[in-house]
Amino acid sequence: MTASPNTGYVFRYWSENGTIISYDETYSFIVNGNRDLIAHFEKYQLQVDIQYDPLMGTVEGVGTYDYGEICTVVATANEHYHFLYWMENGVVVSTEAAYQFVITEDRLFVAFFAIDTYFINVTINPEDAGNVIGLGDYEYGENVTLCIEANENYQFLNWIVNG
Repeated sequence: MTASPNTGYVFRYWSENGTIISYDETYSFIVNGNRDLIAHFEKYQLQVDIQYDPLMGTVEGVGTYDYGEICTVVATANEHYHFLYWMENGVVVSTEAAYQFVITEDRLFVAFFAIDTYFINVTINPEDAGNVIGLGDYEYGENVTLCIEANENYQFLNWIVNG
């Protein structure tokens, strides 16, 4: 007799009357009477792993799952960071922080995060009084230096922030 597992299952052992009699998928014996054999199968177990930078965020969903199970991996960005995307085998598979899929093989994801950026803008009053050097996008925590170049017949007086 041969036990052949269906997709998503793996053969474990043959038993009779509560006793394990073989771990081989093929079990041979000589017939000498009625027998009540049980072929034991279980769901194939698959692994989900995630690589990420713990300074930028946390992840959930690493573990062992049964074949065909619906799995969800979740990325949560730390303060001053944001989630970008999930990548697997060099391909972006989702830009959603919570990515759901049916598991049919071992999976290895990479969660990508990025530091928050902020745009620095300055209004000059009056408009023709000069130019500001240093405007643009900056990462959280980055040191910013702004310089004023006053036009002829103007001089810099002061900075006003948020009124």
